Amino acid sequence: MFPGLPPNVTRVEIYCIDPMSVTDETFRAEGWGRVTYLRLPSNGHSSNTLHGGVFTGLKHLTALHINIVSLETLDKGVFDGLENLTILNLDDCWQLNLNDLLDIISDEGVLPNLHTLSLGKTSSEKNYNVILGERFWKMFKRPVTFLDISDKKVNVNDFRNLDTDESFGQRLEIVNLSRISVFTGLIASDPKHEYYKI
Repeated sequence: MFPGLPPNVTRVEIYCIDPMSVTDETFRAEGWGRVTYLRLPSNGHSSNTLHGGVFTGLKHLTALHINIVSLETLDKGVFDGLENLTILNLDDCWQLNLNDLLDIISDEGVLPNLHTLSLGKTSSEKNYNVILGERFWKMFKRPVTFLDISDKKVNVNDFRNLDTDESFGQRLEIVNLSRISVFTGLIASDPKHEYYKI
């Protein structure tokens, strides 16, 4: 458990944190409930799993930056209690299995107020056969306005879901698709809404 925080502290950065050292008791001391911004950067070698329930004491958190190079797995429940979160940044989590993340956030009750999702260089170290299809785009039933999925290895990128379900991506304003390696192809719709593979 980290020690309590002074009453005026609302933004916290903790460098070189080992994900396995973070438990559901880590952010429970006095003052952590007032934190609105938390950044966990680490480019060192550490354990590779962030467990469920670790952020439940951060009821007022609106911005969470997890930038841990060695992070591979997010357990179910890792975002429990973060109803106020509007910004999730997982940039530079090179080893993170993006499919695990999709399993978690495909539940529409998880992070219901998310506006910004940044996944730059996430899953870029290993090819997890990422498919940006219906399961991926389903997360955009949330009020997401900004998406960064740059610097990624992708098997299939299927944009058809944005045409077939009006609730997907209605509020998206900015999308960063730069430096994506697509192995199988892009699936999109032409102006006549007939689907074709690029």
